Amino acid sequence: MTYILRHCSVEVRRLGGDSIFVMTLTDKPTTWKALRRSLVNSRFMLLRVPRSANYANLDDEPFDDFRSMDAAEVELALVDEMGVVLMGDQTTNIRIETSPRFSLVVNSTADPHTRDLIMHFERLVQNCFTIRKRCYQANSETGLSMTVRVVAKRCEELLDRELADIVETASSCHKLMEFYYQVMPLNDKLETAAQVLEHITEGDLVGGEVLTLLATRLRQSIRDDTSALLHDMERAAMTTFLAKLYQWIAQGTIDCDTTMEFVVWNISEFTPTQLEVLQRTTLPKDERTDLGNGFRVLEELCPYQFSTAFVDIVKCGRFLHILRASSEDQERRATEEAFKILGPYADFIKLSPGVVKSRIVQARDSSSTRILKLLRDEYAVGELFEHEAISKLIPKYSTFRSVGPSFTFPLFSSPGTWKPETFGRGKTQDPTY
Repeated sequence: MTYILRHCSVEVRRLGGDSIFVMTLTDKPTTWKALRRSLVNSRFMLLRVPRSANYANLDDEPFDDFRSMDAAEVELALVDEMGVVLMGDQTTNIRIETSPRFSLVVNSTADPHTRDLIMHFERLVQNCFTIRKRCYQANSETGLSMTVRVVAKRCEELLDRELADIVETASSCHKLMEFYYQVMPLNDKLETAAQVLEHITEGDLVGGEVLTLLATRLRQSIRDDTSALLHDMERAAMTTFLAKLYQWIAQGTIDCDTTMEFVVWNISEFTPTQLEVLQRTTLPKDERTDLGNGFRVLEELCPYQFSTAFVDIVKCGRFLHILRASSEDQERRATEEAFKILGPYADFIKLSPGVVKSRIVQARDSSSTRILKLLRDEYAVGELFEHEAISKLIPKYSTFRSVGPSFTFPLFSSPGTWKPETFGRGKTQDPTY
């Protein structure tokens, strides 16, 4: 038995009495997104997703014969069926056609006026259909994106709670247009949700890209109800980003990012071919955010909400790596201080971007101060700062002027190999800060 995933196939073979899984690449990823998808596929290749229970195929089912019923009876029957369609199914007399375009197919034995009334609901039904289709796609794709999944969950709640409540209330209606006017006010929110999900899935957006899209839509939104929906989506997506950010700033690790959506990737086990794809299809390296061997920074995955803090985010983890290379005690003290600055995890993931950015700066300054103290106290570079030629450079090139200069030094080298002549030549991590 063979399961075909995007970019790879998994074949189940029998070996003696045991089943083994053999994965082979069906085509080579040519972009960083395709590479990410293939790697995540390999991690979750055995994930099973149930088939969608929505919109059962009724092509072989006959329509009712309405010719023996009067118009009022037919309209009342179709009001009930429209409620079922809005909640995610086809009915005996109202069905959905998706090719060549989305349309509703109504029992032809209903009178023309009643069929025309049903067509008023077409856009509303299409939005519900699109949301359910894209939510199922988000939850069944093997190249999982947790950020997309939480946004899809918020859209599903829009259908399962708000729409369901309205449909239940409107089910007592006897006229199609009366029913229509009760459910139509929700259509703007449904259309917004459908457009966002289509943009995400069609564009294969992940991680920070999703947050950037939501920020853009929020700036463009002029209605209170759609803005509230977008804000809920953003808050849900923000929580997944902040969970990864918390681990990176406090510990300098990204173990929780199993779906590769954070701005830093661990590439220590990448093949030369994978590294080449990453190098060729991502933004060029910036010396301010270069983490050296073993990690790669992807600015593409930094959300708009944190674009001004991007360099500081990278530096927080970078400084922890430096302290880890110095000693376990230095790393432990820096990590404890970072936890104090960030606060409890459960509270941190609920913070606004503005508050989070201020704590990022505090964590950066704390680690930078600790590194400078380490250099002065343990590696005999204090005399270097007192040299007249060097002291003239400090105000111009210092990265954090309140705590003194910071310097470029080998990230993964042993502190015992650091030499005084490495420092003080105007080299800083961010001379334009």
